[in-house]
Amino acid sequence: MSTDVEWEKWGQRDPYFGVITWDRFRADRLDDAARAEFFASGQRHVDSVLESCRKYIDPQFAPARVLDFGCGVGRLVVPFAAMAEEVVGVDISPSMLAEARRNCDARGIGNVVLELSDDRLSRVRGDFDLVHSAIVLQHIEVARGRQIFRSLVELVRPGGIAALHLTYGKSFFPETFGQPPAPAAAPAPAPAPAQPEPPPPQGLLRRLFGARPVATSPLPEDAPSPADTSEAQADPQMLMNPYNLSEIAFLMQGIGAAKFDAEFTDHGGELGVFLFFRRPGPPAPGEPAQTAESLIAVGNSLQAEGRWVDAVKHWEIALNAMPDNATMLLGLAVAHLRCDDLARAETAFALLRSAHPGNPWGRMGIGLLAEARKQWDEALDAYLVVNREHPRHVSCLEAIVRVYQRANRAEDARDFLLRLLGQDPELVEAGNMLAGLSKGR
Repeated sequence: MSTDVEWEKWGQRDPYFGVITWDRFRADRLDDAARAEFFASGQRHVDSVLESCRKYIDPQFAPARVLDFGCGVGRLVVPFAAMAEEVVGVDISPSMLAEARRNCDARGIGNVVLELSDDRLSRVRGDFDLVHSAIVLQHIEVARGRQIFRSLVELVRPGGIAALHLTYGKSFFPETFGQPPAPAAAPAPAPAPAQPEPPPPQGLLRRLFGARPVATSPLPEDAPSPADTSEAQADPQMLMNPYNLSEIAFLMQGIGAAKFDAEFTDHGGELGVFLFFRRPGPPAPGEPAQTAESLIAVGNSLQAEGRWVDAVKHWEIALNAMPDNATMLLGLAVAHLRCDDLARAETAFALLRSAHPGNPWGRMGIGLLAEARKQWDEALDAYLVVNREHPRHVSCLEAIVRVYQRANRAEDARDFLLRLLGQDPELVEAGNMLAGLSKGR
């Protein structure tokens, strides 16, 4: 079953009921009063989200640019547009987006952009003060959903807020802490103990595998429970996918979030959390600044993952708070170098030499830049200067041997290492490098 295909079926067949499972919103029963109530529920949701952002993170929060992922027919886009300068709504269903456009046009709303979604949100431009998604990720397979979650948090601008909802378990699996039980290795002779029945009533396969007849959204307070009618049975099926919150926390910390706040949700036995967190930026009034150690740890994590573009953004933000930090300047220079932006890397290394003249990495940067340009003699000159001042600097030793090899001067590399070992027989690293060169003969 493809969630994307099923959601497009809802967009073509019964878009409002696909968003809120209340019979009054069925296509053949949707009148002006029901439509008004549908959008009033969206206004209540937007008010609640902004109240939580202000309560947990920034009492003065007033986002100018908002992204709503999984916007459907525009239930939340419309109220967001009334309080923001620009709103971008994203959805995988062309039919849902077409209905959202009709709803915006009918209200004379001109500050909404609607984009067709993909897993990397490649059509979305710029960054946002608020990135929001509610009752959407639960319907996306977890492997795809993790990528989308990563893409969403990377669209939060520095100092902006993410408000993202996802599910993590099911109340009707209490013995396995909300997770579907693992299949038994062999059939048990006796029937398994009965599990509590989940509301609303569904067939056995839906209970076991998490399929829902519709995309469950919070109902208006006076809404009756949806009936399990033949009409509902014929509806497109939307899977419910619980996420591993440890993996989600890893992604949040990866953009430098220092903390997050969570509100639990329970929609018909599907247990979830609404997460609120800020991407690091200039601290809000009264908010303590992040420590150098925490900022460096995040930058190192991004570089270890090979996310060099994200690392550049992170180091630039971190240096706004601590402009002379040597580790951050080096991190920025290396990230620029790995992005092949030699001009910016050169500027960052120059700043490091100026702010910390005794730091060997400032001059090492001259060698690294020369290496990137395949200027082997210039690189060796820079590294040898560092070696004279810091003879036990292992990265410098490795760089010298590396350049000799790239310049097809392996014998010079061996002579260099032998000379070092003659001066310092206990320089184990030089001995290991020499052994490696000998094996390569």
